[in-house]
Amino acid sequence: MKKLKSFFALFYVLFTSTTFAQSPTEGYVRYDADGMPRQVMSLEVKQFTGSDSEIANQFLLANKSWICGGENGTYEFTSFIENPTGKHFTYVQKISGIPVLGSGLVISINKNHFVSHVYNGYRKNLTPAVTPAITSQQAITLALNTFSDPGMVLAEPATSELIIYEDNNHTAYLAFKVRIWSYEFGSYQILVNAINSVILSKTSNEYAYETGTGRVWDPNPEGLGIAHIFPDHDVDDPSYAPAYVNRVLPGLNSPNGGLYYLKGEFASSYDLTAPVGIITGQSSSDFSFNRSQIGFEETNCYYHIDKILRYVNSLGFSPTWINLTTASNKDIVFDARAGYQGSSPTYMGAGTVKFPYPNGAAPGPDAAEDESVIVHEIGHAIHDALMPGGITPDSYQISEGVANFLGIDYRRQVSPLNLLGLHSGGNLEI
Repeated sequence: MKKLKSFFALFYVLFTSTTFAQSPTEGYVRYDADGMPRQVMSLEVKQFTGSDSEIANQFLLANKSWICGGENGTYEFTSFIENPTGKHFTYVQKISGIPVLGSGLVISINKNHFVSHVYNGYRKNLTPAVTPAITSQQAITLALNTFSDPGMVLAEPATSELIIYEDNNHTAYLAFKVRIWSYEFGSYQILVNAINSVILSKTSNEYAYETGTGRVWDPNPEGLGIAHIFPDHDVDDPSYAPAYVNRVLPGLNSPNGGLYYLKGEFASSYDLTAPVGIITGQSSSDFSFNRSQIGFEETNCYYHIDKILRYVNSLGFSPTWINLTTASNKDIVFDARAGYQGSSPTYMGAGTVKFPYPNGAAPGPDAAEDESVIVHEIGHAIHDALMPGGITPDSYQISEGVANFLGIDYRRQVSPLNLLGLHSGGNLEI
């Protein structure tokens, strides 16, 4: 990928010192199953003035009822971070002055001082008790007793914070969040019910990625010259057999609820668009599917996104996005079977990509089956992360050039054929 390395160096020099004028666009809103707005992307809200922190506060005040699902909720500012895309202000929901775990609201202000993205973790309909029946120190003792050696030597003093915790059944608890870090067991977060002293959860903070395997197209059958028309989007034609290869899937998250998902260090699969799809969960880290099976597109996407972003990071670039997984993350959130039949693959901002199924650009493989289309959209995401102010209406054509170059050159790297005239992310023909 020598050409890609040179390209990234040139791209960074030419474009990271440039800013562009903005014009209004509508944001894309993602709602959860209960109708709560969870993420707003591709915003350019410019009616607020003042410092970036004042703009964020004004946006929150103007949209508080919508953000809080009609409730008169309370959000308090906690912190902000700054990266190449702008400043990102984090707020936490509080009930009777007690923070709600996992309720973070992130309001992103781009380099042109416009609200560009919102991630909303507000927890609705919570009515927990707010007066603890045990002390903070008693909670620490209860947490220590969950270990086989409660008298272990601690690397630092244990801490305890009173919080409100909502479980997966939407039941709210008043709890102490206890952090214990020992030389023997490592770092743990333990939630202790502040009313009846029951341990609600115990989670290790020692995070280690795992390595899996998957069957992908690298390149797809079109890139091998064995297929040019894909009439049925889930048919596993025998002629495609030479295109299947087994690849290592690095950076997978540890199992969640006993299942591995295609979520990890650089790529995370989510169902972003209606109709509700299936996110593949496996009892092992082996994601070996054929085209006719649910899971193939997800696996193919994960592999190619991880591969290109791992390479970009190896060059010394560190693109990050504010997405579903958390603030300042280095992973791309993707939907490999987005429910927009007939639409085109789309980078939606905030490190988030949807690949429509079936692909509106047929004939050809579906979007998530075509490595050049996948990398094309990641090109937009990289440009968005490294460009001051992100992608704007005035820089969109530059972004298309970045994405086209990456998609085409990546495909040339993996295909033995001359692929100048084939589809790459936008029916580009050169």
